Amino acid sequence: MRALVNRMTARAATSLQCFVGRCRAVSGRGFSLLLIVLISMTGYAEDTAEHDESMVLYEVLVAEHEKALKRLKNLRFEYTRKMREFRRIEDKALRVLTTVTGVEESRGGQLFCDVKFDHEFPDGNPRGFEEAWARRLVVNEHQIASWNVGSHEADLWELPVSHEAARLVERQFLTLRCPLLIKAYGDDNMTLSEFKNYLKRHPNWRVTVEVREEGDDVLYVVTQFPNEGQKTPYKRLLLSSRQGFIVREIAHFTEGGAVYQKTEVTAKEIAPDIWFPMSYETVGYATEGEGGETDPVNVDYRSGCEVHVVTLDNDAPEHGFGLGALRINDGQSFNVHRSTGKKEHQKFFQGELLPPDVYREFAGIVAKP
Repeated sequence: MRALVNRMTARAATSLQCFVGRCRAVSGRGFSLLLIVLISMTGYAEDTAEHDESMVLYEVLVAEHEKALKRLKNLRFEYTRKMREFRRIEDKALRVLTTVTGVEESRGGQLFCDVKFDHEFPDGNPRGFEEAWARRLVVNEHQIASWNVGSHEADLWELPVSHEAARLVERQFLTLRCPLLIKAYGDDNMTLSEFKNYLKRHPNWRVTVEVREEGDDVLYVVTQFPNEGQKTPYKRLLLSSRQGFIVREIAHFTEGGAVYQKTEVTAKEIAPDIWFPMSYETVGYATEGEGGETDPVNVDYRSGCEVHVVTLDNDAPEHGFGLGALRINDGQSFNVHRSTGKKEHQKFFQGELLPPDVYREFAGIVAKP
């Protein structure tokens, strides 16, 4: 029986592109024909597939996620995110309570984020820590721009972003984008599609996929191993086919096999056969050494996010987000990072960026003698 499964999976792998295309027509609340056959075979659900076989199933899950994300192209949602943690500041472990309120709106490949951070320090505010700040982000076909609300300067990066600026832009996204979609379609840090590309660059990593039945649902358990031959997992994801293949749970493991962080995601059907993550809760546990058992009472940190309003209108005409979406005033300074790596200083005036001398001319500003 096992040999038959191996032969089937190998044949599917050799024609993967055609298979993934066909699975779009037969997947959804059901699942691909290949998965139906695999699930029906005795023992397969309990027997985790090897990496090469699992990659066939992993490709199917990636295709389902890409399809689902494309259906969320005209989306707007408002959310509140809360984080309770200890930070070591000046050799002291201080409690920090952070509340993030945000609005995220996407139109095709374009994006607008408006995020406000509020920090509370029950043990006293350490020197130099901001208690509140806000930032807005705009992504359109030509550029990425962000503004720390109230500051004298904003930043703009031309697309494609230069190699030198790529990490800085990545940090902007990690700070400002709501982590809900990454958790629902990924593994906390990147989407399944992005992790697939990561696997190509890091062949020492290994992925297994286990298929389970749970009532009228089919679950996929995706386990990541950082090294060939390693028995204890690095991370484990649980996906639900009934809920649009959204990731329901994410567990992180120590080298000793103890769970030190767990995330649970809840989802809602916001349109026929379109599921959206409405909340998540992440709990981090303090463990006694790498081989210690997790103590659920010993919580090191806790964070959660809840969506209050979500609007999906795929029939709405797409519109771009220009720099005006940042709601800044004329005369605002911009640090412009060219795709060539060159950096320039410009001024915002009536929807456009101008060199400082041209701005002074258009704005009617006369330099003092």
